[in-house]
Amino acid sequence: MKIIFVTEYFPRSAECEIRGGIEARCFYIARELAKRHQVTIISSREPDTPKEQTINGIRIIRCGPKSEYRQTGGIKERLLFMKEAYNIGIKLDVNLVEGTNFISYLPAFYIAKAKKIPSIAWYNDVWLGKWIKNVGISGLLGEVLERFVISRGWSYFLANSRFTLNNLLKAGIKENRLKLIPCGVDLKRCATINVEKKKVPTVCCVSRLVRYKKIDVLIKAISQIKNEIPRIKLHIIGTGPELRNLQKMVKKLHLDDNVKFLGFIPSHNEVLEIIKKSHVFCLPSVVEGFGIVIIEAMACSTPYVCSDIPPLKEVTSGGIGGLLFEKENVTDLADKTLLLLRDKEVCRKCTSEGLNLAKRYDWGNIARETEIFYQETLGSL
Repeated sequence: MKIIFVTEYFPRSAECEIRGGIEARCFYIARELAKRHQVTIISSREPDTPKEQTINGIRIIRCGPKSEYRQTGGIKERLLFMKEAYNIGIKLDVNLVEGTNFISYLPAFYIAKAKKIPSIAWYNDVWLGKWIKNVGISGLLGEVLERFVISRGWSYFLANSRFTLNNLLKAGIKENRLKLIPCGVDLKRCATINVEKKKVPTVCCVSRLVRYKKIDVLIKAISQIKNEIPRIKLHIIGTGPELRNLQKMVKKLHLDDNVKFLGFIPSHNEVLEIIKKSHVFCLPSVVEGFGIVIIEAMACSTPYVCSDIPPLKEVTSGGIGGLLFEKENVTDLADKTLLLLRDKEVCRKCTSEGLNLAKRYDWGNIARETEIFYQETLGSL
């Protein structure tokens, strides 16, 4: 097969410098497929990245104006990327195109349409009717764009969870145009990381710093935990527009010695090391399509506490490998985290169950399932 992935951001090296689940999934699926097929990535161009390079057999073409990674704004740069991605894609020899996020869907779809080949929209989450709630008034453009994207005549929508698949059904996508394949984890990478747990009780979180990730709830929970464990530490990996507000909250709650913002860490190995050194991983988000980092925490032998939203309950099979807390409930989050920190038997049980659950999500197996789906798509259209 000759496959194009159109994606807004892609790691700059084999070290897999990822900033979210979409990047992770695209990297690992492309890496596995490139062992047997011709794989091309069309991505936006960040500063200090070449226009073209090869990583693990994957051809990567970076286009559009040079622009720093961002979660909001940058409309002009993103529109220029979409235009240039399309112009590049229609010149390539390819027989299947996949778009991976809202910025890449339209160029991917129209490349496929121009070349009369199958188009796949990989869907992480459906935000119809939720854009303004999730990101504010600027979400109005996202609402319009998503409605337009979903109305296109895609060959298939590839959902990462039953939750997302059901929301696509509600959005009007016919069942015969839907396929469910989950995200995964690099089990070998996690297993080879040899570090010890920190001596001081430590909680970690890997998340974009945006409102709907509810990092403020976690910080408030740490304030409560501090009353029981004064030396408690919270390490937050990630960047985003809420950083300054969260830093102010830390200062107001007198948590300067307890909470550390680590920013974006380019090395995925280093991120996994921090997760593995921690005693508890926490994901307080109220908006997730899958929650890939929960699987990574389990594969790193670190039990989790995460919000009880449907996609996280799905990926954890109802809380296997950790504990679920009532979303946005600070006290419940604090209590569940304290339980894992204090009760060695509960912690041991969650760790063991989590390792077993993580084995279901090996990227090699998931890439093979994706490969078969692509081959069937080419054979049926």
